[in-house]
Amino acid sequence: MANLFRLMMHVIAANMLVCFRREAAKDIAEIPVATELPVEARSQHAKRQQHNKRRREDPLGEGHANTWRMMLIKVAARVIVTTRRVRILIPKHWPYAKYFEQVRQALDSLELRLRTG
Repeated sequence: MANLFRLMMHVIAANMLVCFRREAAKDIAEIPVATELPVEARSQHAKRQQHNKRRREDPLGEGHANTWRMMLIKVAARVIVTTRRVRILIPKHWPYAKYFEQVRQALDSLELRLRTG
């Protein structure tokens, strides 16, 4: 029973991460290509260019779980819990603060949509 519970907790965490990634993903424009071919029919070089552009512009969107772990989850932060709110204090010079803010805003908008609709 303990192993089943542990497995269930891991599955829930993985599903939450997938939902967070979907909410935080941005719509990234395609790289202009000389021929209007679908992505599957493009050359390997053109596919790699598109992938690299997307990863530069939005490293969190559709990123691997390890990317999220290294950029957002695995950070030295102070968590202050009170009866009214939970505050997360991150270091001032943390290089991935803008991504943390992007995810926070996406989750705020998700919460607003769930409340209203």
